[in-house]
Amino acid sequence: MPSTIQDLLIGLITSVIAGFAVWFWERFRRTLDLTQKSSFFGIRPEGNCLVVMNHNPRGRDLLSHGDVETVVEIVKIIYEINGEVTIAAFDKALEPPGDITEFCIGSPASNERTEVHIKNFMQDIINKPYSKDKPDSLAILTAGEVYRYRYQETEYAILAKIVPEQYAHPVFLVSGQSSRGNKASIYFLAKNYRTVLRNKYKYNSFCLLLRIREPKIYGYKSVELVKDLTDTVLIEEVRQNSCSRSATQKLPWNYLLKSYR
Repeated sequence: MPSTIQDLLIGLITSVIAGFAVWFWERFRRTLDLTQKSSFFGIRPEGNCLVVMNHNPRGRDLLSHGDVETVVEIVKIIYEINGEVTIAAFDKALEPPGDITEFCIGSPASNERTEVHIKNFMQDIINKPYSKDKPDSLAILTAGEVYRYRYQETEYAILAKIVPEQYAHPVFLVSGQSSRGNKASIYFLAKNYRTVLRNKYKYNSFCLLLRIREPKIYGYKSVELVKDLTDTVLIEEVRQNSCSRSATQKLPWNYLLKSYR
């Protein structure tokens, strides 16, 4: 009998230790993931983030359904870090870049803030406006190449992370040829930040040209990387800047335990 009780106690203690080890590892893994995601996006838990909405090119008071979906996907990313969100129209967002993390949605034709960001932080890139009769309507011109919009066949988008000043918060520029291109860019960002983007550009700026192939059949998730334009499009000062590392500071354990219950 004593031997049986001893075996039961040993089994119980072993189970408790194993259960605690699994619980601790899961918390540690989630904590590490939160810290790495905060570092890449420059958003500390409970910190604020600005999302700048564009307008439909057909009218300044109109919104594209696809861009509303894009905002929803951005908000999901921010809430996963336990950040706070401020959503503002392009003509109401009077914040200087770098004070807080910013997501700026839309091409220069639909978002004047995008146009200003491109003018101040980029070079050798032109976004053609919509024109019903011209073959280069909505085309992106850069590095001597022309990337044309072909309805329901091929679309392109510029996805950039811009650090305007040393140790500033980043601006994520999402500039597609259509609202579907904007949504595809955010999908690409969310899917790849843990691998290629974080490994290469954890604290630094980047500029990528993306392509959505056969969107009529495959949808926006058919997005792929065409070219890394970081060295040719971003101005030198921006390429040399590193974003704020405040989000990488040790996060309070009591906050993390509260967040993951």
